[in-house]
Amino acid sequence: MSDQMAMVMSMEIGESMQELAAEGQKHLEGTVDAAHDILASLNEVLCNPVLWAQPVPESSSSSKPGGAPPQQEQGWLALETGRLRYKSTTAALRASINNIFNKPQMRAQEGDSGQDKGSAADLDQLEKQAARLREEATRKNQMVKLLIDQSRDLVSDISMWQSAEL
Repeated sequence: MSDQMAMVMSMEIGESMQELAAEGQKHLEGTVDAAHDILASLNEVLCNPVLWAQPVPESSSSSKPGGAPPQQEQGWLALETGRLRYKSTTAALRASINNIFNKPQMRAQEGDSGQDKGSAADLDQLEKQAARLREEATRKNQMVKLLIDQSRDLVSDISMWQSAEL
């Protein structure tokens, strides 16, 4: 009877891990989509000379009296919207990953000590791989931030050059 209960509990744990993994997959896809939107917005801003001379809007409200026309603000607002969406999806992805990594710790605290040496070695290998992936994600996030900063500097320089010619 206890073997059946243990089997049912392990199936429930596996299902919950699958649910957490599916949730993490959704957050990852959302993050990639938001990053793509940021790059598309940057491309739009860099390819539209009308937007170069426009300052980045302070808020996401529609056109203000005396401000830039809505079509000119749209490029900057799309970039800002993509940036905010990227921030929220990466936060959700981090939370999802933390939930997944905390799950085995919770099982260990509940007294599940039936692991053999092979699963411990697999767990160590997976933890090392997770650490490498975290480092890689951190490095790539830094590269994306650097590219975004360089793009902003480029837009600023082009705007300055364009205004100097007038």
